[in-house]
Amino acid sequence: MKNPYPEKPTGAPVEVVYPREKNVDGKVWLRKGIDSTFLLGNVADPIHAKLTINGHPVTVDSSGGWLVWLKCPSRYDDFVWQIQVETPKDTFRLVLPVERSLPPAVLPLHFFPKPFWVKTNADARFRNSPQGKNILLPMAGTPIKILAQQGTNYSAKLPDGKVIWVDSARVTPIPRPVNPVAIRKIVSTYFPSSRETRITLQLGYPTPYRIHWAGDSSRMEIEFLRCNLATTPQVVLDSVGSVSSIAVKTAKSKSSLWIDFRPNTFLIGYHLFADSADLHIVLREAPPKPVEHSKPLIGWKIVVDPGHGGSEFGAIGPTWLYEKSVNLEVATRLTAFLREAGAMVTQTRVTDTTLALTERVAAAEGSNADLLISVHQNALPDDENPWDSTGSSVYYFHPQAFGLAQVLYRNLIDSLALPERGVYVGDFAICRSHRQLSVLTEATYIIRPDQERKLHDPIFLTKQATAIGHAIVQYVTEHSNRLK
Repeated sequence: MKNPYPEKPTGAPVEVVYPREKNVDGKVWLRKGIDSTFLLGNVADPIHAKLTINGHPVTVDSSGGWLVWLKCPSRYDDFVWQIQVETPKDTFRLVLPVERSLPPAVLPLHFFPKPFWVKTNADARFRNSPQGKNILLPMAGTPIKILAQQGTNYSAKLPDGKVIWVDSARVTPIPRPVNPVAIRKIVSTYFPSSRETRITLQLGYPTPYRIHWAGDSSRMEIEFLRCNLATTPQVVLDSVGSVSSIAVKTAKSKSSLWIDFRPNTFLIGYHLFADSADLHIVLREAPPKPVEHSKPLIGWKIVVDPGHGGSEFGAIGPTWLYEKSVNLEVATRLTAFLREAGAMVTQTRVTDTTLALTERVAAAEGSNADLLISVHQNALPDDENPWDSTGSSVYYFHPQAFGLAQVLYRNLIDSLALPERGVYVGDFAICRSHRQLSVLTEATYIIRPDQERKLHDPIFLTKQATAIGHAIVQYVTEHSNRLK
């Protein structure tokens, strides 16, 4: 049984806020093999306190918070952290026993004597290993042949030989599908009111696919992995909406749809879904350039997501500052900024409530948002040095959001003057939402005493929100100026 350690501020001369969990015997866990880890907490008297852990002196911030990176007495055996704080009046000692836990056991791989077929549910994801990263986001109803199982995960092999894994709870058994699939017909239509170009392919049923983008995002290639065009002539369609041309390319057992965009197209997202025997590809354009220059975000629907909330605390700072609370403060300020700039803004939560990741994404997709931004503050796993890994960072998943992520990152760095952590591809539920521009910010490391101290300051929270808001306005304005 696991319990928080400690559950709340105790008022003691010294508190350990992280590690967070302990067993019924009062021991915290640390994986075997880790030779160094960090601890963080606070002292009641930061001016006079002299703090040591196992004899190692620890620097205390003016806020009372402390963070230390220490070598473990043992890489594999249980040990004890001896924490001591001295003041002119007293000496206080805290003993924190550590239990070394084994890494998760590798479950046996079981090959089925007779492979069988399943189709993907709406929440299915193809991963590169049982617990690895998502490499494909299949459409609901995509058929795959299951070869093996490890734990609750199925393994399959795509036609190009790549092995993928999928959660067995996110697929449904089906009879063997007809193979191969062929593209029989392509129809493209533009809907001005929703700024969407829809391309419809008659496939028969969904098929695994990959999306490739040209470096300048002028072309989107959809590679169908179980689609054969041997009996279908080459198809080239003329321009429609934001699309300048659509072409089908065939090579061996796979086919690709090449979608070339008009110059200066401002694409914000896409959506693929199956309907009976048809596959629909919906390409979404940005709102038109506003006439009123003082309101550069007029026409834009934006969803602001304060990360965590309710029972999901997120990271916790040395002096008990909760990430969920900081995220809400920043998001509320950001929402006000964006509304002032003319945007229609929805905030996924406005109070301290618990939201599932699916609810956050549904808020954006259900409101037909043009942009989804999730606000966070960062932390680290046990075996990373918090003094080496720190600063502002921004995450995206789909190429059309890369430019926005770059502008956000630059604005956060210039405004907050924190170390540069970088722009990364983030395999997060928020970033995987591709119907709109989707990004996630990690502006600070709340576990660092110096940055947690800043997060207590309302002026700094406003500065963080303003940096994000200015970045969105800058990105939208720069791209809108290229539109006719």
